[in-house]
Order: sequence, then C-alpha cells, then structure tokens
Amino acid sequence: LMDYAKSFVSTVKIGVVSTLLQIVSCSLVGYGLSRFSFFGKKTILVLVIFTIIVPPQAIIIPLYLKYRNFTFFGIGNILGLLRGQPLSVNILNTLWAFYVPALLGMGIRSGLFIFIFTQFFRGMPRDLEDAAYIDGCGAMITFLRIIVPNTGVGFLTVFLFSNVWYWNDYFYSSIFYNKVAPLSVKLVGLRQEINTQLFNRWSNPFAAITRVQAGSLLTIL
Repeated sequence: LMDYAKSFVSTVKIGVVSTLLQIVSCSLVGYGLSRFSFFGKKTILVLVIFTIIVPPQAIIIPLYLKYRNFTFFGIGNILGLLRGQPLSVNILNTLWAFYVPALLGMGIRSGLFIFIFTQFFRGMPRDLEDAAYIDGCGAMITFLRIIVPNTGVGFLTVFLFSNVWYWNDYFYSSIFYNKVAPLSVKLVGLRQEINTQLFNRWSNPFAAITRVQAGSLLTIL
C-alpha cells in the first residue's frame, strides 16, 4: 500500500538534496550576518527570526499560487511586457518546489538554521580571518578555507535537523508534491486505505493497527 521503494527514493530526493542546498544558503547568510556590518543588518536578522515563528499555514496559499505560476523571480513578468503575457511555469509536483526555497534560504526551518549558523560563526575568533586576509584571501576564500573546516559541528547539527524535518514533513509534501508521495504522506494515508479495505479483506480489526505500525517502522528505518 505504501509503495515503499518509490516513496523512499522520492523522500531521499526531497530530503537530502534540499538539506544540502539549505546548508549552503543558510551558512552564507549566517556568515554575512555574523561577520559584516551593513545597512539593514538588524532588520534582516529580525525578519529571519520572524520566519521561525510564522506558521506555514499563514503563507501556504501565496506559496501555492507562486509555484503554480512561477515567473522566475519576476523576470517572466518583465518579459510579459514584450510578449503580451507573463512567462511562467508550473513547478508544483516537481522537486523544484522544494529545491528553490532551500537554495534561497527559505526552506523548512531555514530561519532557525540561519540563526544557528550566525551564533556558531560569532564564536569564531576574528584573528583567524585577519590572518587569512593578510595572506591575500578574500571573504569567500576565507569562509571556505577557514570558517567551514572549523565549524564542522555547526554544519553537522544543521544537516541532521534539516534532514529529519524534510523526512518527516507532511504539510508541504502533501500540497506541493503528489506525483510520487514521500513516506510521510504515504504513512498518513495508510490508515485510511487499510480501514477502507478492512471490512472486505480482514476479519481481525487489529490487522489495520498492525499494518500501520509496520509502515511506521519502515519509515523510521
């Protein structure tokens, strides 16, 4: 009933790739907020924290409409002035519905991960960066060669949390990706499917509970 093999592959594609993209984007944002001074820095940090407390139900309708008519961040609307109608694509039921927000630092719990990275990077001594700058390293090279190797615990923490949240996600997956439902969505629908077939196939009422528990175990494994 769960079609475990296909659902497992779908879950891995969503979770692992989105997690890696999220680590890249959130770490860069966290590094910028922790090490550089610029206009609006405090405002951006407040907005990052604000994304943590805003429930996803509050923005799900605008997100759905945006993914239904994705205009490549407004470029399609500009081209629409020339061709008569906006250029848009539908990225619902594609993996891009998860990849795009993760790449832009707006994936599942990205605000929390940006905050975690910011705190980790603030704890790094500035002497290491100053020495790298003296040796001729720019900001990006310093980040890759100095900051990243010395904050492995932070990256591992974010990777584990992000992967678990993507693995267990039901809300976004059930709305944005119905092509090959991931395990979380399949598991929720398993009980309903079993209860529907219970009276036709099984005489034991505990059979449904047993099969749901088996599906839960497979998801955990």
